[in-house]
Amino acid sequence: MIDATPPALRIDSPARRDYLHTATVPISVEATDAVSGLAGAPLPVLDGVVVANGASIQPLTLALGPHTLSVSATDRAGNTVSQTIEFRMSATIDSLAAAVNLLVTQGRIQPQLSASLRAKLEEAGQAVTRGNVPAAHGLLRAFGNQIAAQSGGTIEPGAANILLADVQYVAGAM
Repeated sequence: MIDATPPALRIDSPARRDYLHTATVPISVEATDAVSGLAGAPLPVLDGVVVANGASIQPLTLALGPHTLSVSATDRAGNTVSQTIEFRMSATIDSLAAAVNLLVTQGRIQPQLSASLRAKLEEAGQAVTRGNVPAAHGLLRAFGNQIAAQSGGTIEPGAANILLADVQYVAGAM
């Protein structure tokens, strides 16, 4: 029997959706070929970089915005199939608070600073709930100013950059 059919290929994760910046993004793909068998394991490529099937992309490691996962599989007869999926990393006021907590746990923000950062974010969230977007913007600006002022001191510069990008994203989305 001549195999003229490409393998079956499925991207289980990530899905076509938004993921919070503080989420772990699992990579899961599956390929099968009942006729000639696979020539090798499917090859997932995230934003142009090969990643392991079954890997988990850790929180805060992907930039905010769109990302592309492409995967291909080839069977022993040389038939190839490819799929691509796009997903987005986003941020919210709640995910900013979660990022602060995570970065404290990682030792990238000194614990004594976290309470004032979280308080600003809590107040910003309450302002949004009340419909007072200008007040929320002001609180997010104050949060960003505090991050910038503490960068290199009580906040590791890389952690500060992550939080500053997230706060800009959140403010721009309001």
